[in-house]
Amino acid sequence: MIGFLSKDDPRKVNGWSGTHHFLFKSLEQNIGRVEPVGAVYPRRLWYYKIKAKIWRKLAGKNHKHEYEPSLAKAYARRFDQIVKQKRETMDFIFSSLTLPEIGFMQTDIPIIATADASFLLLKDYYPGHSNLTHRTEKNAYRLEKAGLEKARYLVYPSQWAANSAVEDYDISPDKIIVQPYGANLNRVPDQQQVEAAIERRMKNKELKLLFIGKDWYRKGGALAYQIKEQIKREIGRARLIVCGCVPPKQYTGEDVKVYSFLDKNDPSELEQLIDLYNGSHFFVLPTRNECLGMVYNEASAHGLPVLTSDTGGVPTIVESDQNGYLFSVDAEAEEYAEKIIELWEDPSAYRALCLSTRRRYEKHLNWDTWGERVRQVANRL
Repeated sequence: MIGFLSKDDPRKVNGWSGTHHFLFKSLEQNIGRVEPVGAVYPRRLWYYKIKAKIWRKLAGKNHKHEYEPSLAKAYARRFDQIVKQKRETMDFIFSSLTLPEIGFMQTDIPIIATADASFLLLKDYYPGHSNLTHRTEKNAYRLEKAGLEKARYLVYPSQWAANSAVEDYDISPDKIIVQPYGANLNRVPDQQQVEAAIERRMKNKELKLLFIGKDWYRKGGALAYQIKEQIKREIGRARLIVCGCVPPKQYTGEDVKVYSFLDKNDPSELEQLIDLYNGSHFFVLPTRNECLGMVYNEASAHGLPVLTSDTGGVPTIVESDQNGYLFSVDAEAEEYAEKIIELWEDPSAYRALCLSTRRRYEKHLNWDTWGERVRQVANRL
């Protein structure tokens, strides 16, 4: 039996954009019985959140409460209590986004851990991890290093994250595995359905760009809009479909369709999302910073080519000429538009890219491949 360690309940599709849930399901389907070790909520969690707000107000700096040693110890004690009740049947523990906590755990059951980035990668890369207090920086490094050392194996979804463990935390490469996650969708089309969708979208004479993201600015929404405008100037017709946020007024218009939020847990809204993937010609996400981006895997599952920024962990997921194209973070709209128009005007090249996009999903970016890789790692234990 596998103990699944996370702060959220992995049986619910709401933690970490659903990734806890799909990690849980993949372990269950590819290895065996999985039991949640969580959700866990320390009694004084509110105290640490208030303390962080006071730090921000008085010092003008960000203080991350999740890196408080006493809070990490409180989580670890709760995790240990649950593990102790089930230890006779637990073969190993899978830690999902709980590296700061597992370093304090007393259990001797082997742990396999995953995370999409290290603290040092996030520092000054994401807005929420910038302008940090010295206390946060010191504690975060110490807690994360202890967790990395406690874990028997580390399964990272990108080479970017794996390299940081080795180079920044002096972790042995022998305990690190790189395997991308899958697509966080309860229903993925089969090959025939994807091929049929590709043929249907190619008959549509209005070029459709799909943008999915909660943060319009960080995900490069303004640039996506400019790409659409550049394409319109050159070929006369293009539409931008925005899902997950509401763009500022200056980025709206007749050729911008907005879906502020689509809930994957709602069957009708999931169908709408699938229709967007199937009916669009390109997935455009010129993100400013990105650890991973599960939407790339979802787009690939539908044979929808991705155009995005070469940043963070993205290059492990998106490979130029395979499931889309990577551009410099400094690239302008003209660069994106040029590549899109080149493919749009060459139907055979576009079709080939769509099919290779789907092949990349089938080979590298699905949950069965991830689960099989973790099964191989677990067998070493």
